[in-house]
Amino acid sequence: MDSTKIGILGCGRVGRALAIAVQNAGCQVVLLSDQNRRLLLTLQKLFRHATVTPQFDDWPELDILFIAVNDDQISPVAKRLALSDVDLRGKVVAHTSGALTSEHLQPLKDRGAYIASFHPVQTFTGTRRDAGVLRGSYFALEGDPEALESLKRVVERLDGRWVILQKEQKVRHHLACVLVSNYVITLMNLAVNLLQPAGLEEEEAKKLLLPLMKASLQNIENRGLSAALTGPISRGDVSTIRRHLRLIQAEHPELLTLYLELAKMTVELARKQQGTSLKGLQEIRDLLQGTAAGAEQAVPQSSEAGGAGSNG
Repeated sequence: MDSTKIGILGCGRVGRALAIAVQNAGCQVVLLSDQNRRLLLTLQKLFRHATVTPQFDDWPELDILFIAVNDDQISPVAKRLALSDVDLRGKVVAHTSGALTSEHLQPLKDRGAYIASFHPVQTFTGTRRDAGVLRGSYFALEGDPEALESLKRVVERLDGRWVILQKEQKVRHHLACVLVSNYVITLMNLAVNLLQPAGLEEEEAKKLLLPLMKASLQNIENRGLSAALTGPISRGDVSTIRRHLRLIQAEHPELLTLYLELAKMTVELARKQQGTSLKGLQEIRDLLQGTAAGAEQAVPQSSEAGGAGSNG
């Protein structure tokens, strides 16, 4: 049993998963705090030896406090906690936001705490599996050196790995996470919608596409990014790209800009592949640029007369 005493403030998806994961890893969860009293009753059954309370007083002694509330609540909670009777001098306080820095906990640093941000690079769905996926995950850490040393030990208990970020890199880190976690789901949704006019309902379309997505991810893991790339751009197949563009322009013009930008980036990635037809890639690039230029010319230009800035 690890002697580190841990408290969790905010017991939603991330907070619950973190509490269960660190307890399973042998740490002592001594405090759980949330404003949802019904949730606290459930947590009391899971953590019989912890103080479970909505209040900011009569807390047990702890070494690390994780603040796992929504991003827009981190600063207000930190200010409220700094004005409370809770003594966090010499203790580590870390929030779990991926985008925000430890500076949002400054009121607690002013009261003598060591502050940090502690972002589990995972997705949380609110199910029981959430705690399990934390084990072996990456964690992005940023903040006071004293806090980072303590947080590294927590990561080690979870059999995880850490990366240390500078404050100015937090948003960059979070953007990268959102691209591969959230927006890949948006792309799947677009693909599913494209198949519905072909007679495939959502569930059937997902079953058709998921093996392709999983295989692509497996190829990235096994072969690397450029080597994993397949498809018409990788083959230099300008005819297929032209067919895509015709369909998009005729039936899904709202997808044109997205398709063009993704295709342009894919051309650059394909250039790194061995054996790729550079002539074919150049033809595709010319086609994409010509289509983009044509789309811009097709957009009606507002005249000065009667425009938003007209005085008439």
